[in-house]
Amino acid sequence: MAIISKTRIFKQLENWLSKYGLSLPWDTKESSQLPVSKRWQPELPNQLSQQLLDAIANLPNHPANIQSIQATLENTFDIWRKNPNSISNSVVILSSPVTAVSSILAQTLTAWAEEKQVIVNILPLTARPIVENIDSQLRQHLSSHPQNSDSQTIEVIVIPDLGWCFLRSLSGFAGIEYLESLLNEENNNRFWIIGSGQVGWEYLKSVSNIAGYCGEVLTLPAIDPEELDAWFSPIIKEFNISFNNSNIDQELSSSDQDNRTKYFKQLNEISQGISTVAVQGFIQSINYQKIEEQDSNLECESGYIIADKPELPDLPDLNLKEQYLLYSLLLHGEHTMKTLAESLGDPVLEVHPIVQKLRSKGIIDQQQKILKVNPIHYPKLQQELARNNFLINTQ
Repeated sequence: MAIISKTRIFKQLENWLSKYGLSLPWDTKESSQLPVSKRWQPELPNQLSQQLLDAIANLPNHPANIQSIQATLENTFDIWRKNPNSISNSVVILSSPVTAVSSILAQTLTAWAEEKQVIVNILPLTARPIVENIDSQLRQHLSSHPQNSDSQTIEVIVIPDLGWCFLRSLSGFAGIEYLESLLNEENNNRFWIIGSGQVGWEYLKSVSNIAGYCGEVLTLPAIDPEELDAWFSPIIKEFNISFNNSNIDQELSSSDQDNRTKYFKQLNEISQGISTVAVQGFIQSINYQKIEEQDSNLECESGYIIADKPELPDLPDLNLKEQYLLYSLLLHGEHTMKTLAESLGDPVLEVHPIVQKLRSKGIIDQQQKILKVNPIHYPKLQQELARNNFLINTQ
């Protein structure tokens, strides 16, 4: 097997990470950026509120996700190395549709690539190409590293997000068909790592054969209450956040547990253990208690931050068009207005006012031209769509 220099591997990963606003673990910069909805902001003085939001946005990807992927890659890759003729030459990593699986893979692969010392070819996309170009771009990038049949060099192909490789439209599946043909090749030197959202994966299983060509499938595990507590602990310490006894549900846990333990049990319950939902639930639970100053001449405002009972907001009533639109966002993870309209088979002028309405209700977030479902609404939206027979995984 050819040994590739660390510098080459890490440079490729560093370039890819930078596209997501990420950095390598030994960099002095923060390792990742979590999306924080602008609509849901804590009731704090402006400067303090921004400091808290910045700290939350700079939380790293949760270690439980990283460890789960590392363990699965370690096991599946080593089994395949021992038996290259095995059909299990791939790992599919599934995340919730409101979690960026691509950024989790980016952080995980830095350490893994260093350990395995293999060629890592990452599909250099950070978004979905226009639908007419999906197939050609996949062919350009994935066929540009042909394997010599006499070579023993192992090549790892990384698809950061399968949602970028198709669009639910009449002409949007050529990329998936091309990937199926590659996965079906008898190539003993290629190992595949594919990231995908759960909703998109369930949909592709129903309309294509791609799942039949893939081996191990890992669904990122739910983060438990203790892990959420440890994840938020630096922020709780930095901002000296206390937990409100009167608003913490006493029925969820025994009386000898402290308010903080009860709080994170509730946060885990409402978020389903999904990090992005937990972040929004945490933000919404934050309140500020002013301290009445005895000296009226004091100009600086003082107080302390309290975390109340975390709760999900009510999901507004949704008509059928709104449900289909939100399902398309969950299926693909994100859309521009143009691709959203194309996936629905409707003109942009018809889709735009529906999007604006859902944005005003806080169900859709927009960053520049990218539209996504606000994570805080995902648990109830998931249940609502499942009740209306949309193909969505409710586990």
